[in-house]
Amino acid sequence: MIPKQLYLEHLDFFRSKHRLQDYYTTTEIIKITGVSERTVRSRIAKLKIKYTGLSRYMYKENDQWFISKLIVDEFYSKYKPRNTTRYNQPWKSFITWVMRDSYDDTAHNYLIDKVKQAFPHQDTNKDWCFVIEKTKRGVNHVHGLSMLNHEELFKDIHDVIKESGIEESEYDVLVGEVENRHCAEKYLRK
Repeated sequence: MIPKQLYLEHLDFFRSKHRLQDYYTTTEIIKITGVSERTVRSRIAKLKIKYTGLSRYMYKENDQWFISKLIVDEFYSKYKPRNTTRYNQPWKSFITWVMRDSYDDTAHNYLIDKVKQAFPHQDTNKDWCFVIEKTKRGVNHVHGLSMLNHEELFKDIHDVIKESGIEESEYDVLVGEVENRHCAEKYLRK
């Protein structure tokens, strides 16, 4: 298992990499969140009071609102959205695993399938989102999002990788709570 200190260091690194300000227009917010234009206008009216004097979160220029990626979560539907997309799912857990040695995509896809099978009550297409990418060293690793609680996931993912024959000292698994749904999902699209 990964020590809590190392987990917190990884989490701080993730947060520091994503501090750049990205702004979205109201049209982009509608596409990202799946809410109506009326809902966006209503939320802007409330949020401009909340963030008065904090232009880093939202500002108006030439009759167009610009909304920071840091507060996009406040625009998501409080109920089940009419138009569900990968972007407006209620993601709860951010998953990462990395191996010491380079495993190919086939091996990681096998592990992803095994993780999904470990939770048969979850819809494999809608309740999970995984991406395989390479580190600077050329080692493949996996990032994922899930609608399950992170505490419930860690042990099972750890066990799936261990049962696949990979020694515990050969991999790290990190599972944490999603604090900003939009930023977590955007990280997978990078």
